[in-house]
Amino acid sequence: MGFKQLIVCERWILPLRKVLYNGKSRSFWGQMAVVCFPIFLFSGSSILFVAHHETAVRISAVVFAVFILGCFIFAIFMYVRLRRPMETSQLYFNKSIMVVVLIYAAILLPDIGVFPIWDAGLYFHALSDGVQGYDLSARSFIYSFLQYKHPTQGYSLLMAPGQFIAPGSTLAANITTLILGVIMLLAFYRFSQKLFGDVGMMAECATLIFALMPTILAFTTGVNPDFAMLFGTCVVLYSFAADQKLLQIFSGFVLVFSKEPGVVLYGGFLIGVFLFAFLPGIEKGNVWFTLAKQLKHYGALLVPLIGFCVYLGYFGWSRVSSASALTRGGFGSFQWNSVHVGTALLQVFVLNFNWIHVVLIVLAVLLFRKRIAVKNVILLRVSFMSIGIYFLFLLLYFEIDLLRYVLPLMIFFPIALTMGLFAIFNKLFLRYLSFVAICLLLSISSFAIIDPISKNVFPLKYDVGSTKPINITNSAAFYVMCDTGICNRQYLAYSKLIDEIFADNGMDENRPYVSINRPSFAFQFFGNGDIYKTYYSGSKKRRMILSDDGVVVPGLELMVSGIEDVSILPTRFLWLAPPDQATSDFDLIQSQYGFASMKSYSKGAFTMDVYECIRF
Repeated sequence: MGFKQLIVCERWILPLRKVLYNGKSRSFWGQMAVVCFPIFLFSGSSILFVAHHETAVRISAVVFAVFILGCFIFAIFMYVRLRRPMETSQLYFNKSIMVVVLIYAAILLPDIGVFPIWDAGLYFHALSDGVQGYDLSARSFIYSFLQYKHPTQGYSLLMAPGQFIAPGSTLAANITTLILGVIMLLAFYRFSQKLFGDVGMMAECATLIFALMPTILAFTTGVNPDFAMLFGTCVVLYSFAADQKLLQIFSGFVLVFSKEPGVVLYGGFLIGVFLFAFLPGIEKGNVWFTLAKQLKHYGALLVPLIGFCVYLGYFGWSRVSSASALTRGGFGSFQWNSVHVGTALLQVFVLNFNWIHVVLIVLAVLLFRKRIAVKNVILLRVSFMSIGIYFLFLLLYFEIDLLRYVLPLMIFFPIALTMGLFAIFNKLFLRYLSFVAICLLLSISSFAIIDPISKNVFPLKYDVGSTKPINITNSAAFYVMCDTGICNRQYLAYSKLIDEIFADNGMDENRPYVSINRPSFAFQFFGNGDIYKTYYSGSKKRRMILSDDGVVVPGLELMVSGIEDVSILPTRFLWLAPPDQATSDFDLIQSQYGFASMKSYSKGAFTMDVYECIRF
């Protein structure tokens, strides 16, 4: 090599190589691959779905999918290529966190095929309808995945590929949710690593508690945008902790476009960043320079919020479900309601042994505060600010007291409890013994309500079988078993019970199934009125959301406070009568019908009697 060539190499090539082979470049291409993959999966699977249904495929959509695929492949290539020379040993395989993931998956997999019921059934139907109506255009994407006026486009981007590949498949929906749950766990773990550093196994302990919390396990199965808010929050916190700009933008969009309260979560996160990271970084002697530097560093976080504002301006305030509810009176408005506030506090701080967590956390703060240590205080404050503002919003925003609304608040307990236990116990043996005891309680509580305090503070029970699930709303208006009884995975047996009844009795349009609901909310055995129907496959022995080889379940749901005229009932039907059915209904039906047969079915905590009724 000549002297001139050597100078060129020294001045240009070596500095360029130094720039390319640094940590930020590797991180950028890794993020690029992560962001491009779900976008390509959605666009690619949707093109195949539309093409399979013999609909004209847009050239622009194909070009977009190919472009995103190219970006994904190139990003993977660059990430691997830039990573290779920096590695001095094999990639470290964290066995402990893989064990946590396997435990989480092992709990969920036995119920992976359960048909979603109640609100999960509604959202599953809306997702399926969105998939069926999507025509590859941007406008269609916005309107097809506007589920019940909720902006769920970010959530649908992640959930829809499974339905494009296997339309109407319950298994595909539940597997997709399980995959999102695993990704959420990994994001929470990496976030915890940034938060705690390398102290003991704090990150692993926090992640295990997080994975075993009954509230989280309850909503991982099914289709639920509230679960997407929890998922988005975990990824947003991790991407902020790791300073990954592309992932911050993408996960922020998923969070704010999972459901309207996601904007509150993200807004609380931005307030925390502004107070604890942005402002402290502005130097008094050099305000404008450091201000510009801070804006450059944190400006990417504003992109999702700006995107939602543009979306809101496009649709108008009144056309976004929860947005319009903020300014209307009555149900769904801001107000101070002591019963609602009390119920929310009980759901967060008492339910499913959460009161034990609270006692330990308070004990650590009062007696062992000097021992509490955290590596990244700013990250801790930002995360708690986001959760705190969201909780304040829930206390003031009067809605039905469903447990899934407080789902994102469950991030608080694994973090605070881990810090507390490590502060209380100095000896390693006592630390891990306490964690094992807590994890055992959480594991059992995921399948049965064994917490005596929870049973007492929520006095209303559902008399639907051998054990009585609690009504977490504290409202007698919702005593019919529905989303108000979901606080662990126990409710899934209810869906299995219905499949067993249908399999045993078959489908006959001349002998419909009838359920009587007092005073509101359908059981949704057959769908939900005019919103959607449920199909049943005799060969597969299960319900479906779309007709394949199945038939519509012949059903009639009476959502009235009482039946005064039984002439509205058919001459012959199968009556699905749970144990808590009103005695007056039995007396009224027996006055004009004879019970040809009666069978009792049980599954888990639930029991249901099926009467074959024939008019005299």
